[in-house]
Amino acid sequence: MNAAAAIPDSPERARRDAAIIGSVGLIHSTSHVFQFCLPPMFPLLQEEFGMGYTALGSVLAAFYLASGLGQVFVGIAVDRWGGRIVLAVGMAALAGAMGALAFAPAFWMFLPLAVIAGLGNSVFHPADFAILSHAVHPSRTGRAFSIHAFGGTLGYIVSPLLLSAVGFWLGWRAAMAVAGIYGLVQAAFVFFARDLLG
Repeated sequence: MNAAAAIPDSPERARRDAAIIGSVGLIHSTSHVFQFCLPPMFPLLQEEFGMGYTALGSVLAAFYLASGLGQVFVGIAVDRWGGRIVLAVGMAALAGAMGALAFAPAFWMFLPLAVIAGLGNSVFHPADFAILSHAVHPSRTGRAFSIHAFGGTLGYIVSPLLLSAVGFWLGWRAAMAVAGIYGLVQAAFVFFARDLLG
């Protein structure tokens, strides 16, 4: 039995669960915003650095490889320290690394920053599911996971629209800086939301 099941359901509990589910869904969208923020910038990056699409694709490969491998170890960290702290640290690493791309003077810096960002991205599913399973009443678990999935899809929609607009208007560096700031604000929210997500 999870901790949420020990607390009787009530209208107050339903409102709290709605806040938790909505927050985690929005947080999950951040992961997908970052997953899709680089591909729309490829034409601009190719123009600035003279790199082919194979080299640009290797950055995404490094990101997803680090993200996939990292999830195994993040699950252990979540069991040990809890979802909120691990999620906040991972989000800060993801946002910091992607935001740092805005200041990269050479293309070779993209690969190590992509690995750091991928490791940061690896926290979302283990941490999100731990928070939802622990904090939300069992009667709303299905809805919680559905909204979590919807948040990710929403991130895939928002990212290319918003960041492409910023990138082609102000440049790819501005777009990466905007994404980094957005992610760091979300990470700060997670870190300080002890009462809601702890």
